[in-house]
Amino acid sequence: MQSGEESRLGIKCASLHEELTQIVIDQDVGPLQRVPASEFLARLVEHMGQTIPREVFGAEAETGTRDLERLGAIVAYIDENFAAQNVLPFTIQRICELCYHPLHYFRVGELRKFVNALEKVCYVRSSWSAGYGAVPSPAEGTPTREASVDVSMSKIPWLPDDGGRDLRQFIEKIESIVSVNFGYEDDEDEGRDAAIQEYYDNEGAGDDEDDDQDYVDEDSATSEDEEEDVEEEEEEEGPEPEVGLEPVHAESAPEECVGTNKRTTAEREDCHMQPCAAAHSTDGAHPCGLKRSKLQEDGATMASPPDIVAEGGSHDPQVVDASKPPQLTTSATNVSCNASIEATVSLDDDSTAGGE
Repeated sequence: MQSGEESRLGIKCASLHEELTQIVIDQDVGPLQRVPASEFLARLVEHMGQTIPREVFGAEAETGTRDLERLGAIVAYIDENFAAQNVLPFTIQRICELCYHPLHYFRVGELRKFVNALEKVCYVRSSWSAGYGAVPSPAEGTPTREASVDVSMSKIPWLPDDGGRDLRQFIEKIESIVSVNFGYEDDEDEGRDAAIQEYYDNEGAGDDEDDDQDYVDEDSATSEDEEEDVEEEEEEEGPEPEVGLEPVHAESAPEECVGTNKRTTAEREDCHMQPCAAAHSTDGAHPCGLKRSKLQEDGATMASPPDIVAEGGSHDPQVVDASKPPQLTTSATNVSCNASIEATVSLDDDSTAGGE
């Protein structure tokens, strides 16, 4: 046969066991309202700080020093903030559940977990008041609501009757407005669907033909653009030269050097155009006397013209007397003029090289 303490789950105080049983098992908060808060908390914290750690969890002073210190701090906090003011913490029901049967939640040797759970529910500031967390009886409270009743249309306990009627009317207005809007949206959807169906039934084929024509127009426009691009490229590159002909490049006009003996192209052409009637004049001067004298004044030297050999009727070479003017043939005249021109050009090149 079990002893009294074992039947009371380790609770030594019989009155505390009855009160905790009524609160935890019967879900009746009557003891919290009848018994002063200071007396109830004094019995509860003694059981919490002394009996539970040593007799329920079997904690020893040497092994569970840290957990016992934390548990003592919890007891001191409850005495100072609630028992001294004769109020209960608003978590008093959860505290009673943990202290009534701690082995229902924790195993033996799990004192640390028990202390952790107490710290979460004891370190609070709000106090418990009458009716807080109480389960009203059907005679005193609102009758049990059926599952089929709409929650949004149920009565709110703290609103007066007039406010409840106004709230019901307001909700009915909202429902009517919402239903009307939904009706308009349905009509718009039906009209849109009908228009789309009619469009595909009547005008679908014509649109396909128009689309095909658009594709053809785009292809033709693309080909014309390509031809224009090719023509522009040909104009930029210019006409191609004919086969077998080399491109002619314009010669840049020679720059006249001031203070030099360089002859210009016009002076050379004048020398070509002068008639060479005789290879030597009567005074022994060069056919191009003016140019020869100009070169002599500038200090340039010129080689004597080549000896002219007169051709007789028998084609025998005869030496021409220097005292008489020689009678030259057409071929001899041409040779003399060409030799003079070559000599003049060589002098011009030498003078240019000396000036540089």
